[in-house]
Amino acid sequence: MGGFTLDLPRSVLVSGAAGGIGGALVDKLVASGSEVIGTDRHPAPPHWRGQHWLTADIGSKSGRDAIVARLNHPIGGLVFAAGILDTADWQTIDEDAAAELLAVNLTAPLFLTRALLPLLAGASIVIVGSIAGLRGSPATPLYAASKAGLRNLAASMALLLQPNDIRVNVVAPGLIDTPLTAGLNAELAQRRNISIAAIEAERAAPIPLGRAGTSQEVADACLYLLSRQSGYVTGSTLFATGGVLAGIT
Repeated sequence: MGGFTLDLPRSVLVSGAAGGIGGALVDKLVASGSEVIGTDRHPAPPHWRGQHWLTADIGSKSGRDAIVARLNHPIGGLVFAAGILDTADWQTIDEDAAAELLAVNLTAPLFLTRALLPLLAGASIVIVGSIAGLRGSPATPLYAASKAGLRNLAASMALLLQPNDIRVNVVAPGLIDTPLTAGLNAELAQRRNISIAAIEAERAAPIPLGRAGTSQEVADACLYLLSRQSGYVTGSTLFATGGVLAGIT
């Protein structure tokens, strides 16, 4: 018997394509035959495999305008994988850094989607959220707040864009082994004066599957929501958390 294949969009724009989850998703989309346009505030990584790269900051209007100016054909999938964490403890983070975090994590998906609307008819939009959006996070309170707002925003966007035949869903990972997570682990270890290994073990302990997830596993969840096989799914959140929410949601 032949293997099951998802019916994926012909063309997909991925923000945060230089990151762990965004990069893993790009690789899987390219392998499936999709045309991939990647964007990130950083230059294309050495292992970049997609067809087009746009260096731009989606958290700024000028960055979003630069992306829109380069696109001139329909886009069947749009993935928001760009995200940043609190750059310092809540007692020392400054207001400019806080505003930047909220711009990238929360408002950029709305404004870039609005600007690209003429190219998105019939598209699937997937926004990478976080389990942090369901609970307080004293280590990263602004990040958690942005992800809580993002889940609600995505639900509102799903209703607003339904007349355009556009679906909007969220993939909300738990603890995932990415460069962003590694950076936070190092920061937490420094704040508490303990080893990074101790932080990693402490954060993984509550996970029923016994480990952090991988970028590839989150990318697989994104692929499903991009595909036609999820055609009856919109305004929803798919939690990829290793069972942390079992019995709760």
